[in-house]
Amino acid sequence: MTRLAVLPVAAKASVEQGLEAALESALAHWLYHDEIWLRGNAKAKAEILLAIARVRHALVLFGGIVPRKATTHLRALLNDADAVLLAADTADEALFRTEVVGAKLALTEWLVQRGWRSFLNEAGEKK
Repeated sequence: MTRLAVLPVAAKASVEQGLEAALESALAHWLYHDEIWLRGNAKAKAEILLAIARVRHALVLFGGIVPRKATTHLRALLNDADAVLLAADTADEALFRTEVVGAKLALTEWLVQRGWRSFLNEAGEKK
């Protein structure tokens, strides 16, 4: 099991690259600990919750260039997944629920399709 570490960002990275790196790091941490929890290590649940928190923090941190309306659906799905995870006692109870799978899928889709791009203003694109 690994702890969620400080995010290393490349020198001279753009703001958009920082956003992508933060979200990719959180998603990778989440997926890794899904597997660990499924294999029986209950401590992995806390790491999954930290990964979801990192996604939220990234969305807040980059809120100056990515408006809230761009992330409304994703944040709602993360809240639903969080609630399911907090209520679940076992990995089987939580990880295959539509709320959790839907949140991971939405985050993956948002990253792959760069869902924030259509919401960037001119100043945000220059950063």
